[in-house]
Amino acid sequence: MKLLVVSDIHGSPLGAKRLKRIYEQEQPDQILLLGDILDHGEGSEVVSFFRLHAYHTSAVKGNCDSVYDEKALMLSLPEHRAYDYLGHTLHLQHILSWAVSYPPGDMVLFGHTHVKTLYREKGVTYLNPGSLSYPRDEAASYALITPEGVYLKDADSDKTLSFLES
Repeated sequence: MKLLVVSDIHGSPLGAKRLKRIYEQEQPDQILLLGDILDHGEGSEVVSFFRLHAYHTSAVKGNCDSVYDEKALMLSLPEHRAYDYLGHTLHLQHILSWAVSYPPGDMVLFGHTHVKTLYREKGVTYLNPGSLSYPRDEAASYALITPEGVYLKDADSDKTLSFLES
């Protein structure tokens, strides 16, 4: 089972174009969307994509998302969401909460910063896929979670930037 993890699209047509290409190439079983999907309701290409793929997208609300975005996207956007994956719990959130302690083996997926991050601390894996549209580091990016491990990838070249084995 392959999971595509994306965040911080902000309604960008370029972000939508990258997402469509990555989706077609990777053919994930599920999309995990970590918030800031639209930009104050703007982003018709993004809306079109997620309306087609809402049935296999799990999303959380970002600080720029609204109840109107939920309706447009046809997605439920809670603040936090837990997702079971191969015996591990994936904690989806937009802004990383340092006030919560997670058990070893869990994964914490977050967005918001537009900076990609992948590391393991005390048995917990932390992943920020960066931004598909407006990166605040060297490149637009996304992540893949597979039974082999977690890949952080460049959104334009698909080059693996970082990998953590399961």
